[in-house]
Amino acid sequence: MRNAIAALEKMQTRLKTGSAALTQKLAEAGQEEANYRFANARYAGTNDVVVYTETDGANASVVAEGKTVAFIEFGAGVTRGGGYPGKKPAGVLEPGQYGQGKGAFKNEPWVYNGEPGNEGWPVTRRGKVRAGKAMTLGNPPNAAMYHASGVIREIITETAKEAFK
Repeated sequence: MRNAIAALEKMQTRLKTGSAALTQKLAEAGQEEANYRFANARYAGTNDVVVYTETDGANASVVAEGKTVAFIEFGAGVTRGGGYPGKKPAGVLEPGQYGQGKGAFKNEPWVYNGEPGNEGWPVTRRGKVRAGKAMTLGNPPNAAMYHASGVIREIITETAKEAFK
């Protein structure tokens, strides 16, 4: 009986250790994908997104923080902002409905305070660039977190297939 209990305790420890290691591997893969996609996003403005992993034993979350996360993830402006591949969470407005309605009209750029990023352009007046002002038609959805979750699902599927051959 003691041997059976010892074997079960050893198996339980291995399961906890293996679960934590798998969780960490999945979180790292998701973080890597999200980091890459946010870093290479087409965005009119300063991209301030920081992606990190929060881990608590067998639980982990890939977290994206910054003022620009929603604009980059879901897109902005009707001209360029449509086409998010997943379901948007409650509270995420359709492109062109945010703020003062700027971006609500097809092919009409709007001015914003900030840098042009890689999807905007500087505002000029009488041939001179106006510092701190830029124009944009919006930006396409980057779907970094959506794609990161896809990478995690893919690894889970591959791991399960291998485990149950």
